[in-house]
Amino acid sequence: MGRTRKIAITGGPCAGKTTGMAYLHRMIEGLGMRPLIVPEAATVTILGGVPPQALSPFDFQVALTKMHFYLEDHFAGLARACNDDRDTVILCDRGILDGKAFSSPENWGRVLDALGVSEDTIRATRYDAVVHMVTAADGAREFYTLENNNAREESPEQAIAVDRLLQAAWLGHPAKLRVIDNSTGFSQKIQRVGDEVCKILGVSGASGTKKVFRLPLKAGLALKKSGFVLAGVEITQSYLRSEPGEERRLRKRKVDGCESYFYSTLRTLDGVPPLREERIITRSEFKDFSKEADPARTTIHKMRYSYLYDGAHHELDVFHTPRIGFCLLEVDADRVSSLPLFQIEAIDVSGQDCYDNANIAKKDWVNPIKES
Repeated sequence: MGRTRKIAITGGPCAGKTTGMAYLHRMIEGLGMRPLIVPEAATVTILGGVPPQALSPFDFQVALTKMHFYLEDHFAGLARACNDDRDTVILCDRGILDGKAFSSPENWGRVLDALGVSEDTIRATRYDAVVHMVTAADGAREFYTLENNNAREESPEQAIAVDRLLQAAWLGHPAKLRVIDNSTGFSQKIQRVGDEVCKILGVSGASGTKKVFRLPLKAGLALKKSGFVLAGVEITQSYLRSEPGEERRLRKRKVDGCESYFYSTLRTLDGVPPLREERIITRSEFKDFSKEADPARTTIHKMRYSYLYDGAHHELDVFHTPRIGFCLLEVDADRVSSLPLFQIEAIDVSGQDCYDNANIAKKDWVNPIKES
């Protein structure tokens, strides 16, 4: 049985947790580890039909905290039961101490007493690390919205107040609270979350400027024969009908027979860097979205191999549909010198739009090279 680590991903309203969790799921899977997602107890409860006003503040918070304990322990038990040696990373959509920010001091004390636990015990024993994403209301107010979570209704001022209380609740965690602010664009913010989680896991970061290389098809076979430790993911990727300035993408990832599904939107606005938002969806939602496929594009089927070489994280995509005659390799720009010898035929195609997946999927896409 591999090692299991548990990380709480917390933050104020409209901080980007949904996109962050989807990004971390893909990143961890690409590192050859198993990601497990513990859903947010409050969202499940409220959207399930029990709003906060249906119970007294004390009873509602006791119910949420009990549910959070149960969900975390449930997924920890599943991690122990898995019958392989892969490491597991349990990502908790909020941690138990988040409840303190949504309760009065008196009520929170009563909740802890009723459950027979202490803040210090929860803080010191439940999580290997805590990553806090600051609400967009604090530093990126123009992007503050609650459209992506029907269970929330805070004003920007209320969101900032809650955010500060959440940070305070986790101060003193043994592994240090990581706070990700809005000092960069949203995409960079998500990458910074990934970098912090990589530090926690003790692996090379996945963000930074990337270089993309075109390789001959034989590179895929050479990689499999290289003896490197590989994490393989089958990816099915399609593009949906979209409005001008928007790109909607649907993705299925399959690892060891287990499938996960993602829906994302990329919006391009004048004077604003492109903004991609992504969330994990159900199989049923995946099927429904599939009906909206863009008729001008072909579904991409590819195998992605992730591996570490000379301390750098590499991703090699081997395309099956459409059959394009080459592979694409992505690596951190500052680690290009670490390309393995079998990739000696690599050609730098960084920044060339024709090699973007969204363009490769176009039915009128022209292969830049002859198949080899």
